[in-house]
Amino acid sequence: MAKKLGNQTDTTPEATHGIDGAGVQQQIKVDSDGHIQQGRATTVVSNRKTISTPGTAETLVAASTPCLWVDVSADTLNGAEILVGSSDVKATPGSQKGIVLFAGNPATRIFIDDVVKLFVDTQNASDAVVFNYYT
Repeated sequence: MAKKLGNQTDTTPEATHGIDGAGVQQQIKVDSDGHIQQGRATTVVSNRKTISTPGTAETLVAASTPCLWVDVSADTLNGAEILVGSSDVKATPGSQKGIVLFAGNPATRIFIDDVVKLFVDTQNASDAVVFNYYT
């Protein structure tokens, strides 16, 4: 939403991300008056998603879940890689789409404002991702 600041229009988004002086990730919010507000995550929620239908993109969560960011990792016992991305994420060999997660590798951080916007796919039923989201 564009805001009028003096004789200029500010097109800064309502929320964005940045790193503070201590190297800590923060969400930066701009209120309706154009004032910048910063906040750190105050809550972490840990979760697990088991993929039920290989070859089909599935959401990490069922309903809208606002967040600052998500850390996601493949479960250590998976038989195949997991792919994470948008609703068109795909794990089919030769036509994969998304970020590839391998069992036992470090978590991948995704800056997004709602967990429900993230989808996963794999080649094996019962493979899983583990994730934390921060609010």
